[in-house]
Amino acid sequence: VILVENVYRHMAEEQPPPEHVPQVVSRAAMEVVRPILFSLSIIVAAMIPIFTLQRVEGRIFRHVALTYAFALGGALFFTLTCVPALTAVLLRKRKVEEVEPGFLIWLRARYLWALRHALRSPVVTMSVGLIVLAAAAALIPRLGTEFLPEMNEGDIHVTVTMPSATSLARGAQVLRETRLALLKFPEVRDVLTEQGHPEDGTDDEAPNQAETFVMMKPESEWHTGRTKEQIVDAMRNVLSARPGVLYNFSQPIKDRVEESISGIRGQVVVKIYGEDLTLMQDKLEQVKRIILDTRGSRDVEVYRAGKAQHIVADIDRDAASRMGIQVRDVEDTLESAYGGKLATSLWEGERKVGVRVKLPSPVEGDVFAIGRLEVPVGNARLPLSTFAKVHVDQGRTQINREQGGRFLALKCNIEGRDMGSFVEEAQSRVKAKVSLPEGYYVTWGGEFENQRRAMHRLMVIVPLSVIVIFMLLYFTFSAALPAVVVLLDVPFATVGGVFALFFTHTVLSVSAAVGFITLFGVATMDGVLLITYVRQARDKHGGEPQEAILNAVTQRLRPVLMTALLASLGLL
Repeated sequence: VILVENVYRHMAEEQPPPEHVPQVVSRAAMEVVRPILFSLSIIVAAMIPIFTLQRVEGRIFRHVALTYAFALGGALFFTLTCVPALTAVLLRKRKVEEVEPGFLIWLRARYLWALRHALRSPVVTMSVGLIVLAAAAALIPRLGTEFLPEMNEGDIHVTVTMPSATSLARGAQVLRETRLALLKFPEVRDVLTEQGHPEDGTDDEAPNQAETFVMMKPESEWHTGRTKEQIVDAMRNVLSARPGVLYNFSQPIKDRVEESISGIRGQVVVKIYGEDLTLMQDKLEQVKRIILDTRGSRDVEVYRAGKAQHIVADIDRDAASRMGIQVRDVEDTLESAYGGKLATSLWEGERKVGVRVKLPSPVEGDVFAIGRLEVPVGNARLPLSTFAKVHVDQGRTQINREQGGRFLALKCNIEGRDMGSFVEEAQSRVKAKVSLPEGYYVTWGGEFENQRRAMHRLMVIVPLSVIVIFMLLYFTFSAALPAVVVLLDVPFATVGGVFALFFTHTVLSVSAAVGFITLFGVATMDGVLLITYVRQARDKHGGEPQEAILNAVTQRLRPVLMTALLASLGLL
């Protein structure tokens, strides 16, 4: 666009004969090669922060930056080779007249009028600019923050968590009732449930856990007038009527991403690390009450903290030693009787299968039957109850370990507010009301962890990329002052983005930050073009700097406007 526009302007001014058209094209192209080359280099340098993103955000956005850089490289090569040749061939025998559309003439006249007034009153102009900049800066904390915008994947993913002691048969019955309840919604096309974990081991769900995939009809077939958020609320109200069963609503891809971040499905995950599980459970319940009272919390639950009955055989070591029984023999007998002992193996076709020997005991949960288990003692057999106390106790179904220690976790989703303000409020309240003894600590993870890590990295890398851009600008102009002037484009360019986010109620996310980074490059490119032509106009015509500015703006308003509009329309 920039090269062809400059050639077109020269052709209209000079009206060369056909044999001189290649020289005019070459001269016009040489005028813009340097600013184009450095402008594209600056845009690529502005992409440096995106290349440094890690983990989930890196996998999402690094491809965008690579594609952008490769596209710019291809565009530069095409601009410097094919475009001048094509322009010379197509314009060789054509009379070029610079006819501008009416709206551009109208816009230029009013813009130049406003620019002259601004140049006559530099103090007022700078004051207004600083006020607008300050207003945008004041709005940034009110935007709210999150990792990625909420995508509408179409379908709904529901994680069902039943009591720990739920059998497969009872769980299948609960899931059947869940499917029937969800199928009553007219917007639902089909419902699929998966109980427990698959044979390939890709998930670690227990038999009391299930995944429910709710496949929705196309929105054009929804005739109830409800939005997807309203449908999810209605589903949550219907399913929550069943006591003892917990439901977590998400979306299929979003659920996988959340699970890959912290191992737990939830936008925000709170983990307490320590050794005393009872103490950790009490503290986690306090955190749960605080989060439930925090505006925006949904699907708050403690992760896999169920209890189940089990039979304990406490061996009396003194009594066992008096009878000449070793504790290991008692444990081997119990394992052989109820767990089974691997005795041999056999071949089933090409597969080797272990053979386990165990007692045929249909009453494994009977304390008295286990107490009557006979343990061999020399040539005699004694019941287990003579040297062990057999009783029923409550125990945890699962103990989770991470980073070399035990942990308990709490997960929650957020609705109706941004994640950054929610976590900030919850963290401050937990810090004020929940005290942990020495050796115990709390971590906050989930999507919040990704968002915080990405933003912290950008806060370090973006200033470094600005320094790189400044160095490129310095080499472009061989002076520091024009480089500083062009860099001042960046904060003023972000003003529009900040106001756009605020008035459209869009939260500042990593993707919005990436958008700002790409904006830096485009804004800097337009600044380079304008400053280059201001310097050319000053060298060519001499005179006052203001006249050079007005002259350059008069000539370069069209290409700057075209590049900005094409970038915007391309995004649309």
